[in-house]
Amino acid sequence: MHFFASVYQATHPEAKGKPVAIGQERAIATAVSYEAKARGVKRGMLISEIKKNVP
Repeated sequence: MHFFASVYQATHPEAKGKPVAIGQERAIATAVSYEAKARGVKRGMLISEIKKNVP
């Protein structure tokens, strides 16, 4: 499910082409962009873990 990550990238041009993970309010990634997936980020990962691996 990358729809929400794609919407974020479309509405925030500075995020286009960069790894995006949505879901910070619950501290778990609920939507991940293709760029983030390429770096090993998966849905359900903790945001703190993602920040360590993909600054």
